[in-house]
This record gives sequence, C-alpha cells and structure tokens, in this order.
Amino acid sequence: MKIIKEQSTASWDTVDKSKLPASCYLWVEDPDKKTTWHLPVYEGAGGIDPETGMYRERGEINLNALRAASAAVAGARTGKPMDIPAEVRAKLDGLLKKYKIGKYSESIIDEFTESLKEAKVEDNVIRNVSVLSAHSKNRREYTDAALREASVVFEGALAFANHKDEERDIREIIGRHRNLRFDEGKRKVYSDLVLLENQAEWVLPLVENMSDVIGNSINGKGEVHTKDGVEIVEHIHDWDKKSIDLVCYPATTTGLFESQSKEEGMEEVKELKEKIATLEDENKKLKIEIDGYIVKEMVAKKKEEIAKLLSESKLPAEAITDTFVKILEKVEEKKDGDKVVSVEEQIKELIEDRVKLVELDKSKVKNMGEKSSTGITEEVKKEIKYAIKA
Repeated sequence: MKIIKEQSTASWDTVDKSKLPASCYLWVEDPDKKTTWHLPVYEGAGGIDPETGMYRERGEINLNALRAASAAVAGARTGKPMDIPAEVRAKLDGLLKKYKIGKYSESIIDEFTESLKEAKVEDNVIRNVSVLSAHSKNRREYTDAALREASVVFEGALAFANHKDEERDIREIIGRHRNLRFDEGKRKVYSDLVLLENQAEWVLPLVENMSDVIGNSINGKGEVHTKDGVEIVEHIHDWDKKSIDLVCYPATTTGLFESQSKEEGMEEVKELKEKIATLEDENKKLKIEIDGYIVKEMVAKKKEEIAKLLSESKLPAEAITDTFVKILEKVEEKKDGDKVVSVEEQIKELIEDRVKLVELDKSKVKNMGEKSSTGITEEVKKEIKYAIKA
C-alpha cells in the first residue's frame, strides 16, 4: 500500500512549480491553460510523466505554500487583495483553519521546558532565564523557526503570577521579560525577567527558598500540527495577550532552578516501554491475522487445483465423494528419499488410483461368485464399490 504524508513542511522555494499538475492548485480557471492556474499549495507525486513533463498526481499539502497562498490572497505581491471566487476563498480558509495557520493559529500554553539552573539573581532581575526549548514535556516540539520567532514575539512580554483564562488583574503582573535571545546550539530561548520592585519582595524569596515548586509557563499563539502523536509548533505569532507566567508545580520541571528529576525521567521511560510493548503486541496480532489470510489463500488455491484435476480426470460424479475430496485436501508436500514429492503429484496419483477402481468396477461379472473376464470375483467387486463410496 502506498502511504503519502498528509502534510509537508519543506521549503516551498525548493519545489519546482513548473512540474505541478492542475490538481496541485486551489484555483484552476482553464485546465488546458496553465497560465490560468493559481495558488499552488500541494506538492507533486507519482513521478514525472514524460508526455506532460509534470507530476502524475497530487502529493501532500505544503504548509509553507499554504502560508504563501494566504499572503498572496491578502495582497502581499500586488499590494491589494486578490479578487478570487467565493468557493476558492472558502477552500483556502478551510485549509488555513484545518492546519491552524494565520488567523486560525491556536493558543499555546506550555509549561517551562527547561530548568533555570543557569539563571542568576541580580537585584530585582533574574537573568538567563530559559523560557522555551525545542522539546516540551507537554508532548510538543518547536521548530527552529518557531523558537526564533518566539525570541522576537515575547520580547517585553508581561510576567504574571499564575495562568488564567479570563482577563488578567493588573495586580498580578510581577514584571517583564527582556533581552530575549535564541541560542541555536542549545535550541533554547533565554530572557532576563525584570521584576517590579513591590513584587520582587515576595517573588525573590520564593526563587531563593522554594525553587522546587515554581517554574515558568508561556501563553501565546502559534501554528500547530500533529505528527506521529506529537504536536509540532511551526510558527509563533504575536498576540496582545501573550505572557510568560510564573506558576506553581509546573508540569515540565521540578522547580525554578532544577532540571527534570530522575524519577520523572524514569516515569517517561516506563511510559515509553509500555507503548513499545503495546505496539509489539499489536504487531504480533497483526502477524497472526496476516498468516491466517495467507493460509486461507493457500487452501483456496489448493481447492481450485483439486477441482481442476478432478475435472480433467473425467471421473463420474458418484466417484467424487466428499470423503475422497477431503483426503485430497489433506495432502501435504513430502520427501521420498532425496526426492521431494509435490502436492500436485500426490493428488494426481490418488486420482489415477481412483480411476482404476472405477474401471475395475465396470468390469463385467457373469454370475454371483463367478470370476469375470478380468478375474475379479463378485466379492472383490463389492469391495471396490465400497472403496469408491469412501
């Protein structure tokens, strides 16, 4: 079975648009005139057709192409919005919504993904705070593009005490995150948390004495898609309600300055082993099912071959009994010395023996107990009939 990925995040610049068939475009005015094909969002698949010089079929949707199409419709190329049919706009909006792109990007609340063991407290500033990393215990992964965007988007972001879904109380503001930077080697975004003087009075004692129960959590918006059960954050968008909050018992760290504990790490290993065991069990069940299908297919083919050989033998219907057919079906390949006797050879031999029995049965017998011209007595004849009925 051919498996095609549902979506691609490959650079759209690397895709040769000249080889894309009409099915890769959202808006096709004239199928025979390529200049009337607009808004390509799918990659090509199925290899290049030598006659057309284009891909034979449509491949996976390219999320970067979808973003480009959205920007083009908004007027990124011409400076004014494109005039497109309502159904095309609806199709584009549907895809943007499905893949949570642009205005449909979803809210992201992600607990602090890395310890603050590198952070330093100076006056009312907690420096070198790691606010986001490539991997999250919330089963999210952030691309480098998203991390770079986060270092820009979250510059100056407010820091609140705790998360809340409703409007925030200004008295809950504890400071701002400044000087955000992306460390490409570590794939982490760092900041300096500048505390308000009146809030530092109670926050700093927590940092210094209870770092095992507090941590950071981002609250923003981004483009997210799922791959192999993991949420991939492709882009981070600016949002007027963005923040990086201080929370109690963060899900992704044991504390403000400590990395994930050994016990938590072992728990993740345990969960992974359980998942592997489940997958192995499912694979075994699948193998049993496949083996069962193979056996059924072999039995069906064997029955077809038996029916064919019986038809060619021209045995009378009364000689082809259910018992005899079952005997033929039970025949298996065997060895005769160094020679391997096939199933077909054995079945043919049994059918030939059956034919001889029928021919003997047809021999003329003169009188009860008398020998026939073939030397077969009536008693032997009865035995032959019994054998044929079998």
